[in-house]
Amino acid sequence: MTFASRREVPLPGAGTLPLPGDPTPPLGMPAGSVRAILALMLSLVVWYLVYQGRALPVYLADTAFLGIAFYFGARTSDEEKASEKPRRQPLFLPRGFVRGLIVGGFLGLYGLLWWQGRPADPVVTAIFELLAGYAVGVGVSVTVRATSKRARPTALAAFGHARAMLTLVGVGFLCVAAVTGQDAVVPPVLLTALQFLVAFYFGSRSVR
Repeated sequence: MTFASRREVPLPGAGTLPLPGDPTPPLGMPAGSVRAILALMLSLVVWYLVYQGRALPVYLADTAFLGIAFYFGARTSDEEKASEKPRRQPLFLPRGFVRGLIVGGFLGLYGLLWWQGRPADPVVTAIFELLAGYAVGVGVSVTVRATSKRARPTALAAFGHARAMLTLVGVGFLCVAAVTGQDAVVPPVLLTALQFLVAFYFGSRSVR
């Protein structure tokens, strides 16, 4: 049983008992706003320090990677629930604006470092690969959904099955390699491809 607002439930021999409805989002802003602010804050600091040529503190690098990864994962979950009822977007901004800004910022930063011949911090590279996979996943999913209207009804389902199976096989291989101690002999390019694949899957799942 769900409650869209506070309900009054009668009790035998008593009056009514108020039951809480949906929890109020933090600070009274649309759901996801605080997460968006945190992700933006971490991204801006990383961009500034890297642009200035300063080393990223370990605690900041770890927090930025986790914060951004969790934010994109959480927004994927939010998009999956969006069809249940209308939702206001984080910070009252257009849908996907914050994610687009973060992806564009890291893409621009990585491109600038490449243009200047400066080595990229490993965390910046990891975040860039994560967001690149996510962005490609979104793009492919949008394209498939747009073309599926003119294709057979099974096309969209086939795409969903294929991406799920490919991701499961890839991550399964990575897990087996780690458990058996063979991860050291796995080519780095393959590890990067698997990380890209996972990000691609979450990105493609964010489009409903």
